[in-house]
Amino acid sequence: MLHSGLNTGSLSIRVLKHKHRSGAERKLVDEIENNRHIMEANLEYKLVVFDMGNTLLDFHAGKHSDEEKDMIGCKNIKEYLKENHSVNVSSKTIKSELIDVWYSDFYKRQQLIELDVCIYVNRFMQKIGCENHIVNCKVLMRAFYKPYMDEVIINKGGLDALKSIGKTMKIGVISNCILFDAFYEEVFKIKGLYKYVDKFIFSYSRQIRKPDKRLFEEMLTCFDCAPHEAIMIGDSYQADILPAKALGMKTVHLTHKHSKESAANICIKSLEEVIESIKCL
Repeated sequence: MLHSGLNTGSLSIRVLKHKHRSGAERKLVDEIENNRHIMEANLEYKLVVFDMGNTLLDFHAGKHSDEEKDMIGCKNIKEYLKENHSVNVSSKTIKSELIDVWYSDFYKRQQLIELDVCIYVNRFMQKIGCENHIVNCKVLMRAFYKPYMDEVIINKGGLDALKSIGKTMKIGVISNCILFDAFYEEVFKIKGLYKYVDKFIFSYSRQIRKPDKRLFEEMLTCFDCAPHEAIMIGDSYQADILPAKALGMKTVHLTHKHSKESAANICIKSLEEVIESIKCL
């Protein structure tokens, strides 16, 4: 059961009695009414879980393509190795002998496992004859991933959704990730979203990937939450919606601009529709 110390009904009536409300007052009225509807319609829900990439955040946005970001990242690695280890290696070699080799094994992630990027970094250092250099894998890959982190954007409606939902329910994030959890938590901090999220579960540190139901079960256990008391919001039918439904969670499928057949409880095309969709569950 959710509780609020705010008497939303009486407060909204008092504000509405003003004949000439300012813009700030109108905004307050809208916010109060919105929160009241959420609380009335969803007293049985404790937790809303979001996917990250292509749901809350878009890592493929920005002025550079993914290919361009990769090359910028390789240049960053080149500079890091030169400055910190006196190792001279070209960006092209880094791209072909480290990043492309790592990417070429991504098919293994279909087995619902994550790849340990440090293995690839160590092999690369051996290949270029620098196996005696002790490289901080996390720092090196942070240099590579920097352009993605710099250009990521919040998908439209994402911030408002977190702000509204966080007033009455707990918020979790479950996401498949190719690199260290700390990178993605840093992105949430940079974008001003971190304070709205109560729990992050990233696949990299668990070495298992969605749709493995253990990730969802961990989130539910963290909040002592039964599946029927939780809502999953994500863009992937296979990775987000199916496992959540199998556990008994309510599901909201973010299809963006595409019309898709889905067995989710509700389909939306934008996070701007999230609040209304939760009211309907």
